[in-house]
Amino acid sequence: MIIAVGSRNRTKVLAVQDICYEYKLWRGAEVNSVDVHSGVSSQPMSLEETIRGARNRAVEAIAALTFADWGVGIEGGLIPLPGSVSGYGAITFCSIYTQAGQFALGASPLFEHPAKVIECVLQERVDISEAYKRCGLTEISKLGDAMGAVGLLTSSRMDRTAYTKQAIMMALTRLENPKLYE
Repeated sequence: MIIAVGSRNRTKVLAVQDICYEYKLWRGAEVNSVDVHSGVSSQPMSLEETIRGARNRAVEAIAALTFADWGVGIEGGLIPLPGSVSGYGAITFCSIYTQAGQFALGASPLFEHPAKVIECVLQERVDISEAYKRCGLTEISKLGDAMGAVGLLTSSRMDRTAYTKQAIMMALTRLENPKLYE
């Protein structure tokens, strides 16, 4: 069994590899990463755009690696969060696409970025990693390829790989229980 992950981001690929050890459905699978375009902005700013990016990545991954059984797309984005200080919450979606044309979707927990980071994203039109760096909160150029903002904000209690695994697990609920979704 072969899984194509629509990203070269090591935290996303590692999350999929880790899940393969935990889930019978994917146990023993070979995980390959492929560089694909999400078809959305580098910093998705809505629920719809983030989900579309995850779905596009899953479809593009399986198209790029035609012998793959599964395509996995993972996309992090910002969604409006009424009542929050910054006005936006961060969420990651996982879309799993099968050769049979089925989709499964799952999401991570949601958290809020600091207001000054969101202001930087909105005013300077940069992604979250760059905004954290410009705000002086990290020296890491590609925070999303390392611990992620979630790692920084939780003082490493949860890193981006663990956070992403939760989105993958939620997507797999549908695929592990197919009769419940007929």
